[in-house]
Amino acid sequence: MKSIPTLLCLFLFAVNSLGVWGEDLFIHRSGNRFYRGNDSTPYLYKGVSFQYAPLQSGLSRKEDRHRLCAQLDSLQSVGVTNLRILAGVRGGIPDSLQGDSLLRGMDYLLKEMHHRNQVAVICFPSPTDRAWLTSSSTIADSLQMCYQGWLERVVKHVNHHTRKAYGEDPTIMAWQLGENLRPASPTGGDALFARVRQTVQYLRTLDSRHMITVGSEGIRGSGNNVQLYRRLHSLSQVDYLTLQFRPIAWNWSSKSAVFTALSRVYNKSSEYLAEHERIAFHLNKPLVIESVTYPNDVGLAQSASGTRARDAYFSFVFSWLTSNRPAETSLCGVRVGEWDANPHPSVDDSVCDEVIRSTDSATLQTIRSVRW
Repeated sequence: MKSIPTLLCLFLFAVNSLGVWGEDLFIHRSGNRFYRGNDSTPYLYKGVSFQYAPLQSGLSRKEDRHRLCAQLDSLQSVGVTNLRILAGVRGGIPDSLQGDSLLRGMDYLLKEMHHRNQVAVICFPSPTDRAWLTSSSTIADSLQMCYQGWLERVVKHVNHHTRKAYGEDPTIMAWQLGENLRPASPTGGDALFARVRQTVQYLRTLDSRHMITVGSEGIRGSGNNVQLYRRLHSLSQVDYLTLQFRPIAWNWSSKSAVFTALSRVYNKSSEYLAEHERIAFHLNKPLVIESVTYPNDVGLAQSASGTRARDAYFSFVFSWLTSNRPAETSLCGVRVGEWDANPHPSVDDSVCDEVIRSTDSATLQTIRSVRW
């Protein structure tokens, strides 16, 4: 029989290994601010999107998990505390076997993030079939049932490392309904609103602790329909607003003019943010810049490519989060780019010039220098 001191040591070791979860660690909103537990200081964050991390950590090889931990360490070292993670696979909702692998990876990822005091926004892959966003039909209703089934499986899943259900884990900050949810047509706003309302109401029945957000690009993602964007985020179950900055996709700049177009990009970004700040202030909810992308200097994949223009743009966007920001602002977080665990991607990857890698030392220094 083990002595009391030995048992005490084992208990303390277990606490140190697994961390301590509690109600006071959940991130929540009050008015247009985020707070973590009982801390009276507003919670602000700088983050990245690390969408496929669960797939990497779900693999059985130790090397993959070691590489994941190294990536988390790298992000932690520059003060990145918030990661957007995709609870899905390329192409949408996973099948049963894919779901098993994904959740194994998510289990390990959340455990390691908790050790580093990082939190996750879990993004669900919405059905890719446009019929899901049309009026009620047998196909649309079937897709919704499949979608809700996956939501329920994730929220109720028990992490086999921590023995804690995802719906009770404060390492998760929020659930996001999808990436870039848009109307299926110029007249599809009402159908999108109805589907989002149905989904957030269902998700709230599963989980009353975590925040919920739509995952919108902003007004542009609502077909430039301000009223639709406002309606979506006025739903009582939706806790905060999101927008994105995509200067290349929106023709604010081009890959051949990343430097010369910066002034235009700054002006367009400021105007776009101001539109959303007014809506967030009216709704009295927090606002998050959910994605900021910009190419490297020459638009090539090689890690030797410069990032001066991108770093300048990131610094400009981050400046809205600093101590100089107006007291009435609703902006509470900025997420820049997609984090790529592979420092040497293929040059044929059409989006590789906008990802952030562990070898982008200047970009990492830009992120590290953000203080508030």
